[in-house]
Amino acid sequence: MPFKYRNKTAFAVKTVIFFTAGLGIPLVAVGYQLSKSKGGGGAGSGSE
Repeated sequence: MPFKYRNKTAFAVKTVIFFTAGLGIPLVAVGYQLSKSKGGGGAGSGSE
């Protein structure tokens, strides 16, 4: 590893938070954009 860590548990928690935020922020943005366009008659708009 290119860095040192003393507490493996704290390192694991910080790593999980880092990767969760890295993957979660784009998914939240996509969900927000899709929710803005729900009135357009696309999938999931309830226009069946």
